[in-house]
Amino acid sequence: MFCLQFVLLLLYMVLKDGPFMWDRTVQANILGAFLWPYAILQVPGSILVTKYGAHKVFGCVLLLSSVLTPMIPVLSRVHYIGAIVLRSTLGALMKT
Repeated sequence: MFCLQFVLLLLYMVLKDGPFMWDRTVQANILGAFLWPYAILQVPGSILVTKYGAHKVFGCVLLLSSVLTPMIPVLSRVHYIGAIVLRSTLGALMKT
């Protein structure tokens, strides 16, 4: 009986808060990590497109972002800093 109660309690906690027990500050930092590189790298991104062409830059960005995006849950389970670094990288890539 205790085991069933424990499993139900764990299931409730996961469904209520999700698998990560982060406070609002950490969640805001993770969500905001995408925006800053995206906003800052507008000019360098346009320089890359002018220098190498839109097709090459877009292809590389699409390839790298499609490889890095599935790694977000893996790095999030290790530490939330991994999610921040990866989302910052994705924000930088998406702008270029």
